[in-house]
Amino acid sequence: MPPATILKNVLAFTGLGVGVPSAQPHLLKVNSVTVAPKIVLPTDGGYTITADAANVTVTRTTGDATVNVYVEYWHSIEDVTPPGGLGSLVPFIVNPGGGGSSGVAIENEGAPVAGGPFTTLDFVGAGVTATDGGGGTGTITISSGGGGLTDVQDEGTPIGGGPFTELNFIGAGVLAIDQGGGVAGILIAGAPVSEVRYALPEQWSQQNVPASQTNVVLSAQVSPFFNEVSAVAQGSLVGIVVRSSQPIVGGALSVSATINGVPTGLSTGLGGGADDSAAQTTAGTYTYFALDRLGVVITTNAGFLPLTADISVWLQVADGGGS
Repeated sequence: MPPATILKNVLAFTGLGVGVPSAQPHLLKVNSVTVAPKIVLPTDGGYTITADAANVTVTRTTGDATVNVYVEYWHSIEDVTPPGGLGSLVPFIVNPGGGGSSGVAIENEGAPVAGGPFTTLDFVGAGVTATDGGGGTGTITISSGGGGLTDVQDEGTPIGGGPFTELNFIGAGVLAIDQGGGVAGILIAGAPVSEVRYALPEQWSQQNVPASQTNVVLSAQVSPFFNEVSAVAQGSLVGIVVRSSQPIVGGALSVSATINGVPTGLSTGLGGGADDSAAQTTAGTYTYFALDRLGVVITTNAGFLPLTADISVWLQVADGGGS
């Protein structure tokens, strides 16, 4: 037959989830009447604990998933309340603080980090320092730009003010683009003395040029299959020349270089009795990259004459950026 009076007990809580209350009957009683414990003591910290005449409820905060809880009821002489009204302090629930197996739950962008709670935090990585801030406070300093650029050099000499976290490319002939995959492409014009300009090994033409056409693709004469040239390397369009078999006596025509089918501002035209024309520009103005396709389009107005004229067009390029 179970005893009529139980004054002490130890309850084993297992499988506790963070923030999830778990209750067990403490079984304390006097003369078969259940009583609330006067002392509640967990083996470790990291829990919120409440007790009543029937149960002890444990809610895990930063402690382990397993904890034992000691409960005790004062009987007879032990329960004599001294002057001062200490009865308001019972049940006396002891919080051991951050005991050996308790720790801190860590979240990453609001999501708990697996493996917690943790008792040790190790701060690693460039630009991170951990120091004793005094008064029980640890200070973690994370410098901005820790993973950014370092020193920048000009002809082998470091530029003052570094290290830098951002580079801003400015000036004529400088082009910065996103090449994808986390790679930035910087096209910087070279010095005029080192620039090499040359005509592409292709010629574009149209026979019996008609009037009233807009951005019509000219036919390539060297390649039997394609009307555009695939660039071998990075470079710039720098010149265009057009020549007609007859003077243009009516209306006008214009021809424009294209990159991947899109007309650029590099263009020239014929009219007023002229039979040839050319235009040049600064390298780095109309840039292309390896395997970009270069071509030519033609536009004529309604009054264009003679309709028996044939034209040919050449493009001039500079490798790299030029200047």
